[in-house]
Amino acid sequence: MKKITRTLLFAALAVIPSWLSAQACYQNPSLEGTSQPHVVPAPWVACYGSPDTQPGQWGITQPASNGATYVSFLHSGWANNAYNEGMTQLLSPCLVAGQTYTFTVDLAHSPIYTTADPNGCYSSLAVYAGATSCAQTETLWLSGMITNPAWTQYTITFTPTGNWCYLSFSPYFINACGSTGFDYINCMMDNISCVVPASANVASQNPSCSGSCDGSAWATPTSGTAPFTYSWSPGGSTNDTITGLCPGVYAVVITDANSQTVTDSVTIAPPSPVSLIATSTDVSCNGGSNGTGSVTASGGTGSYTYNWQPSGGTGSTANNLSAGTYSVIVTDGNGCPDTATVTIAQPAVLSTTNTQADPVCFGSTGSAGVTVSGGTPGYSYAWTPSGGNGANATGLPAGSYTCTITDLNGCSLTQTFLLTQPPGMSVTAGQTNVLCNSGSTGTASVTVSGGSPSYTYLWSPSGGTASSASGLGAGTYTCTVTDAGGCTTTQTFNLTQPQPLALLSTGSFGCMGTGGTVSAAASGGVAPFTYTWSNSLPNGATQNVNPSQTTTYTVTVTDANGCTNTTTVTYTVNPVPTASFSTPAVNGVMNMDFTGGPQQICVSDLSTGATIYAWSLNGTPNSILQNPCFTIADTGLYCIELLVATAQNCFDTTEQCILAIESQYSIPNVFTPNGDGTNDVWTITNRGMKRVRCTIFNRWGQMVYDWDDTMGGWNGKTKSGNMASDGTYYYVAELLDFGGEIINETGFLELIDGK
Repeated sequence: MKKITRTLLFAALAVIPSWLSAQACYQNPSLEGTSQPHVVPAPWVACYGSPDTQPGQWGITQPASNGATYVSFLHSGWANNAYNEGMTQLLSPCLVAGQTYTFTVDLAHSPIYTTADPNGCYSSLAVYAGATSCAQTETLWLSGMITNPAWTQYTITFTPTGNWCYLSFSPYFINACGSTGFDYINCMMDNISCVVPASANVASQNPSCSGSCDGSAWATPTSGTAPFTYSWSPGGSTNDTITGLCPGVYAVVITDANSQTVTDSVTIAPPSPVSLIATSTDVSCNGGSNGTGSVTASGGTGSYTYNWQPSGGTGSTANNLSAGTYSVIVTDGNGCPDTATVTIAQPAVLSTTNTQADPVCFGSTGSAGVTVSGGTPGYSYAWTPSGGNGANATGLPAGSYTCTITDLNGCSLTQTFLLTQPPGMSVTAGQTNVLCNSGSTGTASVTVSGGSPSYTYLWSPSGGTASSASGLGAGTYTCTVTDAGGCTTTQTFNLTQPQPLALLSTGSFGCMGTGGTVSAAASGGVAPFTYTWSNSLPNGATQNVNPSQTTTYTVTVTDANGCTNTTTVTYTVNPVPTASFSTPAVNGVMNMDFTGGPQQICVSDLSTGATIYAWSLNGTPNSILQNPCFTIADTGLYCIELLVATAQNCFDTTEQCILAIESQYSIPNVFTPNGDGTNDVWTITNRGMKRVRCTIFNRWGQMVYDWDDTMGGWNGKTKSGNMASDGTYYYVAELLDFGGEIINETGFLELIDGK
């Protein structure tokens, strides 16, 4: 078994492992013990697939220093990895994380694959570590490509990251050999050395104070064969310990009884000097004692002690200091001292310069202010009962105020102010509102007392500069009164006005002669109202009129304030039509013949100005034609009434009554006035006659008898009363019916049985 050495660099006081510590060795390192194929020698354990242990196989010359066997690892490069051989063994002691280990192993490549095959396959070996058998938790080492078929010793060095107890060996691909076919790599392994760490314990002590040379160093072997020798440089000491060292680098070579050596070095570092950073806080307020001094120590060795002068105690911080200069001595654990000084200052006395402005007018505001000096700038202000938080307080009503000033350190000062004001002005206001809407009869006035006489006045938006304003319309007015001190007070007036005096007139129309009304109605203004009319009409809201033609009237309304409004109203006179018609009747009588059935009376309209016609017969509506006919069935009195109208509903009526008669008469041609009661009187029998006039003549043309009566007749006697002679007589008759028709009849008659 070969031994190796390594040199490590350690810090002072560090425990440094060396090659003299315990070794981890494999059992059966020459892999002897069996000649059976595919069985690794105990206590090795096969991993993955079983390695070969066939002597003389694979074209390898057996190692001269060995027996007949060695281990052959086969790994296939095809897709299913049919061959992936390896082996593992438990180490004692286990590997330590962070420790560097070294061992050797003999490796060879099968001459079957002396050169790369067409797919580029090569032998390679991997070393794995883990906590369990065959574990590949950490890959410790890869051999790289092995192409030499002769045995070659490889040195393996690694530093594990875990405390592993198993090391495993397995072939490893340099590159893939393809995905199909039997592509192999073959690696031969024999003669594994112990896993050897190298270590030693080397420690040092630095000098006690900066600038001193009282440092030391010592080396302690952890294993090996005593006795040990030591060689330090510089210094030349041959003891395990070297003293009186100044800062620097010192090396030691340790040799055991077997001449095995380990070399190490140590650095003696000077301790950092005690370094002080002193700070202080000044006294907050003039004359106070809340200052502090503080020192921060670094460097040196160990803990520190503190001593403040002339006062301040023994801590790193001195409290409750008044203004002044203080020093502190700081000593480290090795007694190395250093001194620092602090100066505690205090601010100047806090003071103010005060100003104030009293309210100029009653109810106005004044101001107060302070100008601060001393203390620590960064002042804050608090005014009470009001005033804000600035150096100047404005908008202050008359009264007492205090201002508390606090500087940046919390020191405070309070100042008091008393603000006074003059007496206030008092205003008595009067106004008269506008009488008529849109008028300008309003007035307003002010009477002022208090303040500082004399006063000036300013009305807005109009009104002048006197104490009273007139000629004002409705609206809002302000009067600003200014006294001799410039103080003002404002009085507001709201002048009102009545609603506009409105006049609504209502005319009408009528037919000539009927008359009607005209009226007016006032609103707004101030009641009561008076109405005055033109055309000599009396006062009043409503008037009865009956003009002969369309007439326009003027009406003026006057309210209680004398406000007026005038308008016109028209009464329209519509013309009245004239109803008239004519009938066939003569003097109101129509002689009609009903023997053939009902008869008609047809009338003709003679009206003027009419557009509408309504006819009635004996009170019953009958027709709306302009020229109708009325059917009657018998004689009698028939009254026809005509009502005519215009589109304006003016109308006229007229009526005519017609006596319908059926006129009849009969003239006999013989009579016998013999007194026998039969046909004694010759008469014209009639009906419907108004008058019957008849004259009887004899044959010589002499009048014998006459009468003028519908009931008259000739009894055969002459006018003288004598009975006329029998014979032929001649009559002349005139009949007048009620329609005014005259019927003349003449003829002969015979008188028989006379004298």
